[in-house]
Amino acid sequence: MKYSHSKAMAVFHKIVKLVKLVILMIIHIYAKISYNWTLKNPNEKRNIRVKI
Repeated sequence: MKYSHSKAMAVFHKIVKLVKLVILMIIHIYAKISYNWTLKNPNEKRNIRVKI
């Protein structure tokens, strides 16, 4: 029983690690697109609202 538990935990940790990498990749791509967009449109004003 201990073997299946540790195997399940290993799979769980791999999934968590993969999800973290995907989230970081999405943030990186979004930041890159946003930065390039501001370079192309420097005079356009954007409304940035942060909801707490």
